[in-house]
Amino acid sequence: RGLLAHCEREGLGLEFMRLVIIGSDAWRVGEHRRLVALCGPGTRVVNSYGLTEATIDSAYYEGRAEGLEPGRMVPIGRPLPNSELYVLDRHGEPVPPGVAGELWIGGAGVADHHLNDPEWTAERSVALEPGGEPVRLYRTGDLGHWDAEGVLHLLGRADGQVKVRGHRVETGEVEARLAARPELAQVCVTVRRDETGENVLCAYCVPAPGEVADARELRRHLAEQLPTYLIPAHFTELSALPLTANGKVDPGALPEPRAEAGPERYEPPVTLYETRMAAHWRSLLGLERPGLRDDFFEAGGSSIKLIELIHHLRTEFNASVPVGRLFQTSTLHG
Repeated sequence: RGLLAHCEREGLGLEFMRLVIIGSDAWRVGEHRRLVALCGPGTRVVNSYGLTEATIDSAYYEGRAEGLEPGRMVPIGRPLPNSELYVLDRHGEPVPPGVAGELWIGGAGVADHHLNDPEWTAERSVALEPGGEPVRLYRTGDLGHWDAEGVLHLLGRADGQVKVRGHRVETGEVEARLAARPELAQVCVTVRRDETGENVLCAYCVPAPGEVADARELRRHLAEQLPTYLIPAHFTELSALPLTANGKVDPGALPEPRAEAGPERYEPPVTLYETRMAAHWRSLLGLERPGLRDDFFEAGGSSIKLIELIHHLRTEFNASVPVGRLFQTSTLHG
């Protein structure tokens, strides 16, 4: 990703490359297309997948990822020679094409054990019988599914599923929707606890060169596609995502969500309705003096507080307002 950003910034191309192999982390289709654009028509671009415990690479995909959404992950394709890939359900049974399951790796590359760590070996590497014969498999912890052509698609981490407001959420789904936005170069969505102890989604966005991450516009975009509980409570713009020594995004190194920029000048409420609504915002959001241009979400509003706001509109103003409308007109004036 660093090379990609450098080439785009300096106006450099990679036409001289004969083979480019991408590994180490999951790539989104949008990133993949940017890389392909820098390479010449004679350059082979390969996406590889694997784990250390399976001697690094176990699968590969060579293609231009046509017809796939920009925010989706590039397929990991088919197994390399002497490697085996299984997508299994929680009972260890293979799932049919199109059905998500957990990815397991078999074949000659799978290590016998973790040195001096029998517990880890017992948890992650077991002998299963997907199809009748016992095979030694390594549990990757990744989710995926086969398509009708026998190409394997990665869906994210099995442990990336968390509960938000009682709903099981896959953060990768939110990341995919945001990564499809052309103004964003990189995205990471994590879960943090708010002041009430509830889980909330937090989005960290790295804008593409010359672009900005407009939190209000991003919320509106997500509100058109996802239910309310999948809309991040916070959007934080970063110049780059923190990485581990292996080049993967390090969620633990992400900063606390920053307050988003508010309006430049204060406009007081004028009408009776605006004054009554401002009083409710003062109580609900803890604002000292809500102004007409204040944005509900930028002022600290969350999905849960949005439900309270809808209830308030119904009881005090006898108004039934759809959730999507509030995402579109989220200022006090709106």
